[in-house]
Amino acid sequence: MKHRNILSAAYKIIANNFLQATVWMFLGTGILSFGNYLYHLVMGRMLGPVEYGVLESIISFSYLLSVPLMTLNLIIVKYVSEHKGKEDYDSISSLYSFLNKRFFREGIILCVILIILSPFITSFLHLSSSVYGILLVLFVFTGFFSNLGKGMLQGLSNFGGLAAVNTAESISKISLAVILVFIGFKSQGGLIGIVTSAVIAYFSASLFLRILKRNKPKPFIDHHLIGKYTIPTFFTTLGMVSLFTTDVLLARHFLNAEQAGFYAALSVLGKVVFFAVSPISLVMFPFVSERHSKGEKYTGILGFSLLLTITGTAIISVFYYFFPELIVGTLFGQHFLPIGGLAWLFGVFVGLYSVCFLMANFFLSIHKTFPTFLIAIAAIIQIIGIYSYHGNIVEIVTFCILITFLLLICLLLYYANAIFRK
Repeated sequence: MKHRNILSAAYKIIANNFLQATVWMFLGTGILSFGNYLYHLVMGRMLGPVEYGVLESIISFSYLLSVPLMTLNLIIVKYVSEHKGKEDYDSISSLYSFLNKRFFREGIILCVILIILSPFITSFLHLSSSVYGILLVLFVFTGFFSNLGKGMLQGLSNFGGLAAVNTAESISKISLAVILVFIGFKSQGGLIGIVTSAVIAYFSASLFLRILKRNKPKPFIDHHLIGKYTIPTFFTTLGMVSLFTTDVLLARHFLNAEQAGFYAALSVLGKVVFFAVSPISLVMFPFVSERHSKGEKYTGILGFSLLLTITGTAIISVFYYFFPELIVGTLFGQHFLPIGGLAWLFGVFVGLYSVCFLMANFFLSIHKTFPTFLIAIAAIIQIIGIYSYHGNIVEIVTFCILITFLLLICLLLYYANAIFRK
């Protein structure tokens, strides 16, 4: 009986720490998510369906190009959280110093490649100017460094610092974008705001990471550990990003300009669902990773995370179903009212995706790689399906719902099988 009481008390402490971290992460990412949403809301109203469709298609394309960054971000969080659990801050400091140098060198190489490919990108997305290609290059390059700073803070569980960084990023992005669009830069002004905010985010994060300078960086030697995480993390991230962005890119390619703009606005409504619950996954990852490295139990954290994620996505999707015109009209204006009845469909799609995202992060945190294969297959099927069925908005989003639902079933079955085999 005493052992049960001790275990119960220990679990309450863990759950309490997790809940506190989740609250901080909600504050940090909530500020960024609200900032992102406000950015899209203002841009949608100021630019209109056609120009906003251009902006959103470029942002979605940049997500695909940012897969290496997101991969490295997860690896950074995992490495830092594990070494934080061992109180090995010298290794964390070494990683930070090493990646700062590598990101600059490899970022330049990637920029050159993107400049060469920019004519093909502008042609595929039906963009009117090569300036968009240049802005896309800057978007990706600055993203290397902003992701590095935020990944370090997340791995260190410094969610207060992350909240401050996200606040600075959001304010700078919205302010500059509004000014530039207002004076006539249109969608290009919106992109310049994003690039500038990424630079500000990196330097803001650097202020909170000065503590690492107290630890003298030694030559980074854990290349084998980074390499071991890279392949499954890269393909998992690539698959999840593809599931989240390919529909917008293909809608831009196949639908007319107005319909593509409508689809972009609906995708933003869907992203509200993801932005609302993604902090749960971001908190869960370092918590589970740290406990897994110590050989401690972590299934309770997964269950709690699933409960919060499913509840959050369900509430927003139901709200979309009952108040579609109010939401669309208030947020995007009268021009976008024709899409009000489809808002709940995007809520369902992104709700399913959010749970898949949570499970994908969980499996990465405990070194399970088979789900990477499932996610990659789902992403490929989604692309093939949209290429085959893209007559209208409903066809595209319905296929996305089907794919994410089947993927979620497969991930849950894999988890159940893994638990049963224990």
